[in-house]
Amino acid sequence: MRYEFIFGVAFAALMCAAGSACSSDSSDTPQETTEAGADTGTVPTFPADPLMTAQGDNALLNVAIRMSPETPVVGTNSMEITVTDNDGNPVDGLTIAVTLSMPEMPMMPASPIPSYVAQGNGKYLSTNVKFSMPGLWMVDITLTGSISDHVAPTFTF
Repeated sequence: MRYEFIFGVAFAALMCAAGSACSSDSSDTPQETTEAGADTGTVPTFPADPLMTAQGDNALLNVAIRMSPETPVVGTNSMEITVTDNDGNPVDGLTIAVTLSMPEMPMMPASPIPSYVAQGNGKYLSTNVKFSMPGLWMVDITLTGSISDHVAPTFTF
């Protein structure tokens, strides 16, 4: 019975976070942002220093992730992924698949980011990166093309 209660509370919290099971009084509901060029037609700017870096599981590719705004917010953000080989050369021509998840909330479904657009010079951009709440997030990235690799760094905001 205790597990059913915990599951019910966790499910209710998840549904509230997703916005589908709570009252939507606009004064109490956090509003999604459209910062960093998301759906506004503007080009986002990114900080010089990445939020995080990681080497691929196969040690073939390196990834640097930059966010705009620099500190992610609940709502819509932009993410730039820069991919280099082990000599520091940019790697173009890859297909990037990204899924966001919260390791501390395993019942929360992972959120795929719909598309990354190649920008050249090893840079790939999405202006539709949505975080539903602050906390520890995993960015699971699969890179496929002439060289394929996988990284899954975490960060907290």
